[in-house]
Amino acid sequence: MLIYQATTKTAQEIVDETEILVKDDSNNIWTEAEVFQALKMAIRKLYPDVFTPKRDTSLTTSSNSYEYTIPDTLDMIHAVEILPSANEQYEGVRFHSEWDGSNNKLRLFELFASGLTIKLVGGTRLTIPDAIGDSLDIPVDAEDLLITGTKIELYEMILLDKGKMNQFAAREEEVTEVDVQNMIDAMKREYARRKGEIATTLISQVTRI
Repeated sequence: MLIYQATTKTAQEIVDETEILVKDDSNNIWTEAEVFQALKMAIRKLYPDVFTPKRDTSLTTSSNSYEYTIPDTLDMIHAVEILPSANEQYEGVRFHSEWDGSNNKLRLFELFASGLTIKLVGGTRLTIPDAIGDSLDIPVDAEDLLITGTKIELYEMILLDKGKMNQFAAREEEVTEVDVQNMIDAMKREYARRKGEIATTLISQVTRI
């Protein structure tokens, strides 16, 4: 049973929540467009730890083949199971998967009778929103992680833009580049911890599909 729950929020809502944390009324260092770009970059960096759980049952066994082509509905595989017969339960099997971008292969470590259903349990990359009003394709539990990742992208932007650094220093009582880097490092530590928690939960969820 799939217990994964996706967020119901749009990119705009996460951008707005992030802006509340990084902006003030008198000195907005980042435009909304820049925050949205930072959000998209943060989503890209969530994968492969954070993903959309999926399963596929389109493959069936062949008695003379160890190797199968992985359907393009999956970007990763966490488990492979075989259904011995209609009245039995799926059983886990040993497998090896290879991804080369065009001809992805699944190899089983033993042969099975022909016609048995193969269940692939895994996930797909998170969808990057095209427009700020688009719905987000992330777990609801990862909303806070995405906001932290977006903030990291924005503060790293400061270190690459002297004008933004000067604005930020004026707003934050002459904060230095070293101070900004220390802020980023602290956020990255919390980000890594939280990302690990969510990854563990997702893997637990996906194996129950």
